[in-house]
Amino acid sequence: MLEQVMGFLGEILEDPDAPGERVEPDTSYVLDSLAVIEVVTFLEERFGLSLERSDLDRIETPLGIVDLVLAKQAADS
Repeated sequence: MLEQVMGFLGEILEDPDAPGERVEPDTSYVLDSLAVIEVVTFLEERFGLSLERSDLDRIETPLGIVDLVLAKQAADS
């Protein structure tokens, strides 16, 4: 799951001025509103989640995103 999240973030965060820069699991990323929408859509479609506005605070690091997905999946079971 972490690799999927990191791969997706790498795609949307790719900087044309710094190609090949690697997304790290515990690095915080500041996402603009469009990137947040892309991440939410990815998570909802890929993992079958329904995210709330309050969940968006946890979309800062790849590990935080994985923790969010696991917590949502556990709450749904």
